[in-house]
Amino acid sequence: MILEDVVGNLIDPSVIDIKIGARTWYPHASAEYIEKCFKKDKETVSQQLGFRISGLQVHNTTGWWKPAKKLVHGFGIEDVKLTLKKFVSSNPCSNMVEPDCLFASTVYGGILEHLLELKSWFENQTTFHFCSTSILMFHDKGSVGEVKLVDFAHVVDGQSVIDHNFLGGLCSLIKIVSEIINSPDYS
Repeated sequence: MILEDVVGNLIDPSVIDIKIGARTWYPHASAEYIEKCFKKDKETVSQQLGFRISGLQVHNTTGWWKPAKKLVHGFGIEDVKLTLKKFVSSNPCSNMVEPDCLFASTVYGGILEHLLELKSWFENQTTFHFCSTSILMFHDKGSVGEVKLVDFAHVVDGQSVIDHNFLGGLCSLIKIVSEIINSPDYS
């Protein structure tokens, strides 16, 4: 196992942790663990979107926007979309109805490229299933965004079957990021 501080060389990194999958438990987990995960998946947007935001911090001109974990876990679908817009906004703390998404094309342009590469790989690989794995997206002051796949504690044998749970969540994330990039309001 190799641990890496992926944002260690960034000055003011904005980071968002996205838990992928409508189902976040692994097949051989205890009944108690499955019940706990099922409850969390049902109470969050995991089952609806195929992913949920687990945590984030976004840098802006006045400091950091870092909503409490409890608030983040209570996000509905529109909250998730708004947060993904704020992630690429010049002022995510603003109370404006619609974030400016000033950095959308630069940040999400790089991120989308990585996400599409991951999608291509997941469309073909049948060796592994990634349960409760996250995608970490980050950028530094509107720079080209980057993506890392993290949290591999529950990677299991794919038994020659495509991991539709992960792939579905990834496709849903790609769709929302693409909509933000292609919005006439932000391009």
